[in-house]
Amino acid sequence: MGRPNVIVNEGRCVHRNKKIYMPGKSFEASEKEKERLILKGAVSALKNAAPGDDTDDDIIDAIKKVIENGDVTNDKKPKKEAIESILGRKVSAAERDAALEKINAGEGGE
Repeated sequence: MGRPNVIVNEGRCVHRNKKIYMPGKSFEASEKEKERLILKGAVSALKNAAPGDDTDDDIIDAIKKVIENGDVTNDKKPKKEAIESILGRKVSAAERDAALEKINAGEGGE
């Protein structure tokens, strides 16, 4: 299986191959399927960076999406598994916490 290249948008779900993908979940789609789902507004495209090539902005964007989807721990931190699903690689708690500090300090865009 390749790298995830789409993520399900908030308020949508995608049924494919006998699986249901809920908002914030990512998966690999063919280019044709990707274009069709994007046109329907069901998914958004993900960058195809190689593992480890993520920038701080990529991690921050993933964290914002995870928070937006409510996929957080009891202490309101975004779940590592959800961030990893978006980025397609492992994320350490230290990476997550550093990016979260930037967001909370207003350094995370917007």
